[in-house]
Amino acid sequence: MIERTSLVLCGYAVPCEGVERLSASCGHPCLCAEKSAEKAGDGLATLAAAVPQGEAAVAIIDSVAEGEDISRAFMPPFSACLEVDGALPDTLDPEMLDTARAGGLYASLSTRTAYANETARLFVAGLSARHSLAEEQALNIEVALHEALANAMIHGNLEIPDISRETPGDLISSARAIDEALADEKLGGRPVVIAASWQEGRLVISVIDQGIGHVAAANRKPEVEGKNGRGLWIINLLAESVAVTDGGRRLTMRFGP
Repeated sequence: MIERTSLVLCGYAVPCEGVERLSASCGHPCLCAEKSAEKAGDGLATLAAAVPQGEAAVAIIDSVAEGEDISRAFMPPFSACLEVDGALPDTLDPEMLDTARAGGLYASLSTRTAYANETARLFVAGLSARHSLAEEQALNIEVALHEALANAMIHGNLEIPDISRETPGDLISSARAIDEALADEKLGGRPVVIAASWQEGRLVISVIDQGIGHVAAANRKPEVEGKNGRGLWIINLLAESVAVTDGGRRLTMRFGP
């Protein structure tokens, strides 16, 4: 992979003065565009075309971004996508910068946005645009990432300990609990992070939440009669290795070639 020393910060439908301030503090050039009234994704496409050849970019998008915007933000030349709600941060996450510079893909989305979109599918499509993935391999990565995101969002950021699916009534109650938590400004606004990079020929993907943490064995198997707890089990079936760190707030999956 080519190590890039500079990134272009691309602000889309966010305050341009905030992007310029962030650009000055980080030492990276910036571009800005208003939200397109024609079609979702058009504004980011315009920004992408303005990024110098061979450079990587960070898409900084508004919290009301649509699926097409997110899909475009996962595609080259964008190597990172940061969703903001209002004010921009004063600095950028070092892991975001390192991942983007190394040719990986990084995303930080609110739980509300990540839950409302096919985030796993869109992210894997972005990975496939960088490295050719066989159809079965891409599907396995997507399923594992979907399970990891579900755990991070529901059990981590939304702090819902258990989701029961034993009866139709359980499903309705669980859906209601998720909707209520997503509507909560604090819980629904918590970011969920995906960081992907290629290390020694392996694809390594970490999913990070901002919840209270939990103790979970990475290779835990579900109970035979259990209706829950199958997410980590499924991930272990699909990934080469799985590690749970930071008190349960970070799950790292490694996939072979």
